[in-house]
Amino acid sequence: MSMVFQRDAGARSQMAKSLAQEQWNAYEAARHGRSAVFFDRVRHDPDQAQNYYEQALVYDPCHARNLTNYAVFQATVRKDAGRADEYFERAVNCDPADAENLGSYAAFLSSIRGH
Repeated sequence: MSMVFQRDAGARSQMAKSLAQEQWNAYEAARHGRSAVFFDRVRHDPDQAQNYYEQALVYDPCHARNLTNYAVFQATVRKDAGRADEYFERAVNCDPADAENLGSYAAFLSSIRGH
């Protein structure tokens, strides 16, 4: 009985560590995403903004809001419609129900098609 309890306790401990890491990654992704927006829109420092976007996506590669913001950054600041389209698609795949991401992607598609 003692071995089973120890194994269960070990599994619970591992699950708790995994959950804590997941929460930490979500926090860091959001924090880096906010910093990216700050450096882009307030400080007008596109290199720092890009650095923060890339770091944010390391912490959470499927953070739909960061993906959408990075796509907008690629389209408007870097003038790279191809990369913007890639990041918009990733955002929509990560969270297909997010209306803000869908709207941003639709506006982007409309603008590059000249409608």
